[in-house]
Amino acid sequence: MVKKKKRKKVVVHKKKKEESVHVRLDNPISKRKRILQTAVMTVELLKKYEVVRELRKEKVKEMDKLRVVLSDIKKMTKRIKVQDLPKVKGIEEKHKEHKIVMKAKNIEKHEKIVKVHKSGIESQLDELRRKLETL
Repeated sequence: MVKKKKRKKVVVHKKKKEESVHVRLDNPISKRKRILQTAVMTVELLKKYEVVRELRKEKVKEMDKLRVVLSDIKKMTKRIKVQDLPKVKGIEEKHKEHKIVMKAKNIEKHEKIVKVHKSGIESQLDELRRKLETL
């Protein structure tokens, strides 16, 4: 048995004519001016936004160029240190000792700052506890 396929009916909607609605506005000229002013302001903002976007793109390009130049400079300085400069034993040891001393000084300063910060927090906690006791 062969089944016949049924065709779907296509419904065509006729477009209705657009009906206009009229509304009375008080001071239509001032409202129209305000609308136009806001339109002008938005266009100006869009222009400024486009300028900012272009500047950002240029900034990214320039930053990439800077990174390339800096990497070249680093490579050149390493090559100069390795190949061209003579090696002196005493200077390298003094340089390492100086780094260790500087690190120790920085750690001591950091510890002092942390201690001062903790005491401030503790005093605030004490004040809060006193307020809780009075309530």
